[in-house]
Amino acid sequence: WRPLTEEQIAILFSTQEDEIPEYRQGITDRQANFHYTSGNERTLDVYYPRLTERMGGAYVGVGTDQAYLFMSWARFEIAWLIDYDPVVQQIHELYRLFFTSAVTPEQMVSLWSAPGSERALEIIAAAHDEERAKRLAYWYKDARFRIHRRLEALTNRFEREGVPTFLTDQEHYDYIRMMLEQRRVRPLLVNLLDDEGLRAL
Repeated sequence: WRPLTEEQIAILFSTQEDEIPEYRQGITDRQANFHYTSGNERTLDVYYPRLTERMGGAYVGVGTDQAYLFMSWARFEIAWLIDYDPVVQQIHELYRLFFTSAVTPEQMVSLWSAPGSERALEIIAAAHDEERAKRLAYWYKDARFRIHRRLEALTNRFEREGVPTFLTDQEHYDYIRMMLEQRRVRPLLVNLLDDEGLRAL
């Protein structure tokens, strides 16, 4: 895609978000207020044939890692990564930093590993002021192991099923990097039980 104009970027990033909810419901009471910093769907490859049938357009979806899978499969032009948990926005910012800092899928995944954590924290510190970097570093340390385990599990699954992804295919990875570098991806706070954020999109 051609880079967005400054006017287009301003429109994309200016829509109203919802307020942070005081209580985040879950499927069960036990899951209420849980931070879903990684996905838990195991068979996302079943979406691959359908998403590759219709290319382009825009994406609105909840969650973390699945958004990047869907983006590269369908070649969306714009993506709004919505969630009612502000922590998920922090995780998407970490993904943005790591995608744009790493040139290969292997390098990006390694930034979520224990050996890559020192480099990851350097990237976070260099990208933001001290207060924001401290907050991102906190959530990185909290979620690092879970996300790394998730990405490894997805890699194994997709390789076994023969489905190309940003984790296993450089061209798919480069597409996600391009989307992020051109500011075509916006994480934002949207509560599906509220009445402003989604309507604004």
